[in-house]
Amino acid sequence: MYVYALLRADAEPIVLPPGWQAPLVVIKVGALAAIAEPGLTADGLPTAEAPLIQAVLHHDRVVCEIFEQTTVLPLRFGCCFVSEASLRQYLQTQAALHLQQLDALTGLAEYTIKLKPITPPVNEPELPSTIGGRQYFLAKKQRYQTLQQQQAQQQGERQALLSAIGQTFPYVLPDTEAEAVHTVHILASRTPSDWQAIWQTWQDQCPHWQLSYEGPLPPYHFAPGGRRDLGMRIEQ
Repeated sequence: MYVYALLRADAEPIVLPPGWQAPLVVIKVGALAAIAEPGLTADGLPTAEAPLIQAVLHHDRVVCEIFEQTTVLPLRFGCCFVSEASLRQYLQTQAALHLQQLDALTGLAEYTIKLKPITPPVNEPELPSTIGGRQYFLAKKQRYQTLQQQQAQQQGERQALLSAIGQTFPYVLPDTEAEAVHTVHILASRTPSDWQAIWQTWQDQCPHWQLSYEGPLPPYHFAPGGRRDLGMRIEQ
């Protein structure tokens, strides 16, 4: 039995999206419930790259559609239980913890902020061929110093932005840097009234960075297990 997410059992009637192979069901035990797909196991998930990507996208789509209707704890891709009985036992034994987490996440959503450095212009005119000797090396040195100053200013803007994010939102998770793109995950109101004003201020303060964000999203990085692990397989 494949499980997509946990939610409160007393949530409003949920409109269930299609499953990967079979219709989804809501398994309720006391005050806690799970969105599950009977018959789907870890061995039944694709292993080839293209079908695996489609399965991951389907998992996220299900979680997002449920999240649009109520508060959820999204589970990692590949989370399976060997039977409905084992899932029910888990819901019973872990109810207090997960209900507390659901209460803490009520009304909140995850926003993913990405910072990509704006590359300094590279189309500067070549140094005149008539410049030689000491003048040439002084001109090259000046260009190098200018680039260093731009990079220092760029890093200063980044640090100031990360500080501002931390002061504005109490729940912040900086991600690892990948290919010079810095990613930050924050937990904030699903409908922040002043978000656009805050976002415009950040953009104005970071002229050397290209800023973008996704959200509101399910709290992937703030739910049990933390970050999405796209290759994870769990049998319980």
